[in-house]
Order: sequence, then C-alpha cells, then structure tokens
Amino acid sequence: GWPMQQKEGKKKQSVPSAKPAASGAPAKTSGKVAKGDTKWLKTVLESGTTPDKIAAMTLLVQKDPKGQIDDDGHLPTLLNLAKRKDRRIALLATRNVKDLFISMLPTDRELNSSDDYEDVLKKRYTEFVQAITAQANDTVTHFKMASVHTLFDLALNKAEQRVGIITTLANKLGDPDRRVGGLVVTLLGKLVVRRPALKAKVVEEVERVIFRPRISTRAQYYGVIFLNQLVLKKDRD
Repeated sequence: GWPMQQKEGKKKQSVPSAKPAASGAPAKTSGKVAKGDTKWLKTVLESGTTPDKIAAMTLLVQKDPKGQIDDDGHLPTLLNLAKRKDRRIALLATRNVKDLFISMLPTDRELNSSDDYEDVLKKRYTEFVQAITAQANDTVTHFKMASVHTLFDLALNKAEQRVGIITTLANKLGDPDRRVGGLVVTLLGKLVVRRPALKAKVVEEVERVIFRPRISTRAQYYGVIFLNQLVLKKDRD
C-alpha cells in the first residue's frame, strides 16, 4: 500500500484500513466507525495527517455513499485531493477513490441520469476520470504509469465510460516515455483476455491511433505490437 506515516504536526491518529470490498458492497469498517464514534472521526478529520484524513473520509463514504456524494460530502473532497500537485497525496487519494467507485458503480451497465443519485454519481465519476486522464499526461513516469493502471482497473471492472477510457488508453501508446507505451500494450492485452466482448472495440481504437494523420512512429510501433500479439494468440488458440 501507499505510505501512511508522513509527519504533519505532532498529532497522529490511528486509522483502520479504508479499502472497499471487491464484491461491490461497502467494506466492513472498524468497530469505532460501526458504533458511530463521530468524536473519533471528527478528531482525525480535524487534526490527523492528510493520509489519515483520506482514510477517514473514505470510511465515511463507504458507510453512507448517498449522503457523501453531494457538494458538502466527503467524496468531492477526496476528488480534490486526487488532483493535488503533491503526487504522493494525489496517488493515495486516487487509489481510495478508485476503490470507492468500483464498489459504488453498477458493473454491467452505465449509470442512469434520470435517477437523482446516479446522475450525481455520474458527474463525480466523470470528474474522476478527467483527473486520472490528466495524471496520465504528467511528466513523471511512475505517476503516469500508476494513472494508466487506474484507467485499466476502471475499464476492466465497470461499464460506465468504458469506451472513453479505452480510447484514452489507446492514445497513451504514443506516450513520449516508451515504458508507458509498453505498459499500455500489456494492459490492453489483459483487458481483451479478461473481457473478450471488448476485443473489437479495443482493436478499433488501437487501429484508429495507428492510422491517425501525423501520428508518432512510437505510437504506431506499440499499436502494431499489440495487434500482432492478438494475432499470435489467435494462432496458438
């Protein structure tokens, strides 16, 4: 996991794990939260370190998703932290927000804008995807690669905005850093293996990149590598 012990003043609160359950249901929180120990949470939110505040806010969103997605809720605050210039904090917030959305979003359908709750959730998710897309264009390689991994996890697990995320991933084949392009090849390969129904769309987006006017040689190179891997796998099958 990400480091949770940055010194920010003398006070340090102990915060339980805030990672949501993979099943889609909110994770079981600690006894303190389960018993509604608002005083404990208030102390963390007021005087804890930034990582501890992120963990506490994540727990509160898990406990009451519908009550925490509006402007005065903690999800918007977590989204703002995911946009911080401090990359360590941004990555930590991003990881937690990603897990929250994976637990909150329906798996095999997009959100319904005619439903008030889902409409707000859709707007928050759009904001999150935009933030991760911006991160993927950062100048620091490990930060870009972490963002690409996040986009992959979202495309793999949720239908919401999946097509747009696949397009973003395909565009990263031409990233100036060859390590990013290589990672995208690997992740798109995993995506079509684990989600075979997405193969045609992924191929379409990669081909769109390859044949785009004035596209970089690097993008074409990694795009061809990806398509060749699909052909070789088909031949082996």
